[in-house]
Amino acid sequence: MIPSKFLERMQGYLDAPEFQAFCRALEAPPVRAFRVNTDKTSDERLLSLLPFSTTPLPFAKNAYYATNDKIGAHPAHHAGMLYMQDPGAISTVAALPLDKGLRVLDLCAAPGGKSTQLASAIGKEGVLVSNEYVTARARILQGNVERMGLSNTVVTNLDSAAIADFFGNYFDLVVVDAPCSGEGMLRKYEVAGEEWSEENVALCAARQRDILANAAGCVAPGGRLLYATCTWSLAENEENVAWFLDTFPDFSLTP
Repeated sequence: MIPSKFLERMQGYLDAPEFQAFCRALEAPPVRAFRVNTDKTSDERLLSLLPFSTTPLPFAKNAYYATNDKIGAHPAHHAGMLYMQDPGAISTVAALPLDKGLRVLDLCAAPGGKSTQLASAIGKEGVLVSNEYVTARARILQGNVERMGLSNTVVTNLDSAAIADFFGNYFDLVVVDAPCSGEGMLRKYEVAGEEWSEENVALCAARQRDILANAAGCVAPGGRLLYATCTWSLAENEENVAWFLDTFPDFSLTP
């Protein structure tokens, strides 16, 4: 069930036609996609093995819409030839111009979708530190890194403050796909609606600021920080970005 207070808030964000379209989208089936692990196979080879038709994502290389999301039992999945991922999640890393050889930190990395995407983009010349604070989720992250056969990735299970203290401003790119209130999951998981509350939104926004403050200390001079959530609240997105730019004036927005 979609929380009524959430809908009331979204109605305040959007004009009438946008809000109606938004509500229709919440009732539509969730969309799945996958990325091809080009370190293990080619697009042509993998697509020939899959028992369903595919359509390429228009905004990401080696990525396709999945017309069948029950692919977890397929041998290609277990072999690490692909990674199932929501299109919106794929778009986050795809928005960046990534070069080979970069030093990258994925600070809130589990279950590993963005990390495996980043590791592929920076190549074996680069290095990725893939960190997850929650131990159980870090084990899932480790499993996906191993399944995908990544040799340029280190998995850590640390608080963001410990990461900042240890590495300092070392990384060309720091990705903060922050723990959030998960409003983007409302149409996908019923439990997301049950767990949603205005109090949790405020709690998440405060936690995100702590993580962002630590992330800022990890960015090398001239480097970049990518902040992302899977939620719509202004408190967790635009307001946190505005807070960050006020607090850390050495950073500026990049289109």
